[in-house]
Amino acid sequence: MGLDTLVITKGEDLLTKFASSANMNRFHCSKCGSPVMNESAIPSFLFRDAPLALFKRDKDGQIIGKDKLMPSIHIHYPSRVRNHVDDRPKFDTDPGSGNMLKVDAEGNVIGIIEKKEAESKNSDQ
Repeated sequence: MGLDTLVITKGEDLLTKFASSANMNRFHCSKCGSPVMNESAIPSFLFRDAPLALFKRDKDGQIIGKDKLMPSIHIHYPSRVRNHVDDRPKFDTDPGSGNMLKVDAEGNVIGIIEKKEAESKNSDQ
């Protein structure tokens, strides 16, 4: 999700941040230690993600506003449970350190996109 999509509505003063790598900042609750979100530190590819368990649910257990939580990318795609057929970039690991993958019309990995081509696709997102 983009930085403006995942917004902290309360408790921001309780977040503790640490850089788990040059590409990722992780935030957890300073009171209980629970993970809250991750934030990219890659200037050309900024995003946030959060554990789905943190989102409010309706009486049927479905995430409220799930339609607004569409991913901007797929990471660790070779380890996926199912194929994703969409126009989102798919990476073998993480953006910034991994490779963008070529997929066919059914979402199967068919190769690696060269770095220059991948940078061009990322700037279009």
